[in-house]
Amino acid sequence: MLIRQATKEDTSNVRKLITLGAKEGVILNRTDAEINELIAKECMLVAEDENKVSGLICLDFYSQRLSEIRTVYILEEYRGRGIGKELIHKINDKASELGIHEVMMITTKEKKDWFFKNGFAEETKSFKIALFKKFD
Repeated sequence: MLIRQATKEDTSNVRKLITLGAKEGVILNRTDAEINELIAKECMLVAEDENKVSGLICLDFYSQRLSEIRTVYILEEYRGRGIGKELIHKINDKASELGIHEVMMITTKEKKDWFFKNGFAEETKSFKIALFKKFD
């Protein structure tokens, strides 16, 4: 397995993974323009196994202070092999190299324990909370 920077050549495979993840309800869909922008900004990593893109992760840069890890998805047949853990590790390295002080992520209740096992903590001891407003 290889973890590498996504390239323009990966766009169609990335689109397929994002569409699958969105159908499963575990990630949000992204437009082609968003995908192309993340690839151009070198903010998307992919896992590749035998020339097949099997997973992906993105870093949305907000500022040096805070960025968000988004769109973590592994194809079902590749789950349980440590690919997600490796993607998290590599994107955290990238954030550190960029001088980002803190990364955050939003996940489902069902997936939060997996992220806890991979170094994330629920922030409850400070003034920070996440608030949402939904527009129909």
